[in-house]
Amino acid sequence: MTRFNTFLLVLVLAVCGLLVWQVTRIRRDLQQTVDSQQQLFEDILKSNDLLEPAAGTSSQKSTADENSAELTYVRLKLESAAGKALPGYNIELASVASVSQKVQSSDQTDDRGVAFERRLPYGEYWLRFKEDSGWRCTEKILLEFGKPFEQTIIAPDPQDRGQIEFVSELRSEPLRELHWGEIQERAGGNSYAVPYTPEPEDELEEFASLPVLGDGGVQTVGCSLSLSLKQDLKQPNGETYHWRWSLPGRGVLVTDNGLVYQIEESSSSTVDQDDVARLESLEDDQDLRFIVMELSEGESPLQVPAAAGELTIELSSIVARTDAEWTDLLAEHCDEPGPYWLQGNVQQQSVWLDRFLNLPEWTIGEKFGRIAVRNVTIESGQTVQISLKSPQPQ
Repeated sequence: MTRFNTFLLVLVLAVCGLLVWQVTRIRRDLQQTVDSQQQLFEDILKSNDLLEPAAGTSSQKSTADENSAELTYVRLKLESAAGKALPGYNIELASVASVSQKVQSSDQTDDRGVAFERRLPYGEYWLRFKEDSGWRCTEKILLEFGKPFEQTIIAPDPQDRGQIEFVSELRSEPLRELHWGEIQERAGGNSYAVPYTPEPEDELEEFASLPVLGDGGVQTVGCSLSLSLKQDLKQPNGETYHWRWSLPGRGVLVTDNGLVYQIEESSSSTVDQDDVARLESLEDDQDLRFIVMELSEGESPLQVPAAAGELTIELSSIVARTDAEWTDLLAEHCDEPGPYWLQGNVQQQSVWLDRFLNLPEWTIGEKFGRIAVRNVTIESGQTVQISLKSPQPQ
């Protein structure tokens, strides 16, 4: 029995020794890998390959070893679809993942439309473009092991500009009986349900105390529009880069008084029956949501400069502005000054919309949460007119 115990003890010690040796070897290999990576980044930094060039200039390091196993030579050239060099684009390369250190490098295209001309560690990178007039694009690229990355990229020409002209021919009379305001029914936690505004022949008791045009509470009626503009450009390597242009403000408000406004800021707040006694038709679990908008000076028509590209206009909601009495009631529970706006939460196929809007060039019901959508192409030097009209009275 003693011999057997001795044998087991020797066996256990041998296995433990083997495990210790294996763990020690793995730790040594990992440390060598980390040391190698750290030395690589130190060498790169010493050679100034990742130093940011001065604003408005491009790195001119073109003598990199294109066959290096650790570094990849990068050269980007931006030009328009017509072959015109595009200076002034800001470009950033940021590694998607890294063993020991994040790699980030930026540059700006020079008069030739060229940027970078420098070496970077191989791997996946986010390639981000930003141009002062508003163009943006983000794509993912791969710098391959020991293989130079020299690419011509087709980008929008910032000089290609157009204009959007917004015109109002809206009439509020078709909405005289509509109850204005979005009711939110608390459903537990952060969730809530939003009932639709009743149709002309329907009645819902919870909407009874909400204001109606002509009976006090609201006056000016409008349509809130959101805008987006893009160019999807085919690249020489067969890929498509998705460029987006930032339009000014948060959208456009077209009103029935003939004026059109740019929405500079927009937010919302809520009140309940305990806050505003006039809301006696609301249940205990219901709130009234109202909108706060900071608007530009109204114009007729409103002209908005824009880049050339594919413009998408989304008619997101119809709203009505509170009168002096309701503005005072809501102002007691809001940090932002009025007037405020109440939404008509109508369905996409509502009779109210048929009465209020004539939209032959718009697609209705295509997108959830939007009343209607319209797509328009803006050519360079062109003015595109967007007119919102109400049907003519019979």
